[in-house]
Amino acid sequence: MRWLGADLPADLDRYLLGGSGAETCFARSLDLAQRILMDVFDNLPPDPPLIGLNIEHVNHRNYRSAVKMLEQLGSLYSRLVAARARSAWQNQP
Repeated sequence: MRWLGADLPADLDRYLLGGSGAETCFARSLDLAQRILMDVFDNLPPDPPLIGLNIEHVNHRNYRSAVKMLEQLGSLYSRLVAARARSAWQNQP
């Protein structure tokens, strides 16, 4: 991602690659993305702007990982949206 111009924390490589193999890297990437998504929803203002979820694959090599990530984050996103809608509905006067 750095070669694309993304500004990434210096220790991100060490965190993502610190395990053994691609599965550990994927699991850590997914965990980090889930935590960020939940943090976004936890900090939305009362009348938030519309937000979406965008997952990309940089090359063919990580296409399958992107699909798996989209499936898992998409499911979490749907649950977070539904929970927020239920909460808003329950808090109406």
